[in-house]
Amino acid sequence: MDHVVIGCRALLGIVFLVSASGKVRPAAFAEFLGSVRQLSGFRSGWVRPAGLAVVSCEGLIVISLAVPPLVVPGFVLAGLLLAAFTVAIAGVLRRGARTPCRCFGTSTTPLGARHVVRNLCLLTVAAVGVTGSWAAVSAPHPVGVAAALLAGGALALLAMSIDDIAELF
Repeated sequence: MDHVVIGCRALLGIVFLVSASGKVRPAAFAEFLGSVRQLSGFRSGWVRPAGLAVVSCEGLIVISLAVPPLVVPGFVLAGLLLAAFTVAIAGVLRRGARTPCRCFGTSTTPLGARHVVRNLCLLTVAAVGVTGSWAAVSAPHPVGVAAALLAGGALALLAMSIDDIAELF
């Protein structure tokens, strides 16, 4: 189970690292704030604090998943943030709005059902990570660690490329 947890940490750590870093440039952050406004329906005064909170949480998740004593809180925070994103995206889809996906920075691709599915899959990864972290007791083998990191990285790339993959089909 230790290797599964390592893979989950890598997957979510990479996803949230790319997500946070894609929003920190001033122009990308401004576009992200526009998307927050459309997703949340917040009044203007709440949009910037909400956007800063999201990017801060994403950074905190990355740090938490990298520091062994903070792994469980990192998985929990990732799960909570993913659940909030999923609810917000579902609300946009219900309203029929064409809000662009700013999940990883700038994009013109509108949010769709695939983003809900992606987030539910990532939410499952967070749940597996929490559960596995409680069961983890042994020292993982270095080869298994390398394989888990590679698998987590590959799955992170897949999760972040969902829009490109959807365009192919």
